[in-house]
Amino acid sequence: PRREGDAKVREAETVRAEFERRATKLSEQLQDAKAGAEESAEAARGEIAELKGQIERLCAEADALCAEVATLTGQMEEKTKETEEVRDSLMADLDEVKASNEKL
Repeated sequence: PRREGDAKVREAETVRAEFERRATKLSEQLQDAKAGAEESAEAARGEIAELKGQIERLCAEADALCAEVATLTGQMEEKTKETEEVRDSLMADLDEVKASNEKL
C-alpha cells in the first residue's frame, strides 16, 4: 500500500510538473503574442498618423484649388458680362447703320 501511495505521489508530481511546463510555455507564447501585438499597434498608429498628415495636405490643396476656381469663375463671369455689353453695343450700332441705309 505504501508503494502504491508513493507511486501515486510520483505520478501526481509528474502531472504537476508537466502542467507547470505547459503553463510556462503558454505564458511565454502569450507574452510573445502581446509584444507582437503592441509592435503592430505602434506601427499602425504611425501609419495612421502619416495618412492623416497626407489627408490634411490634400484637403489644404483642394481648398486652394476651390479658391482658384472661384476666382477664375468670377473673372469668367466678368468677361462674359463685358462681352455681352460689347455685343449689345455693336448690335445697336448695326441697327443704326441699317436704319440709316434704309433712309438712303
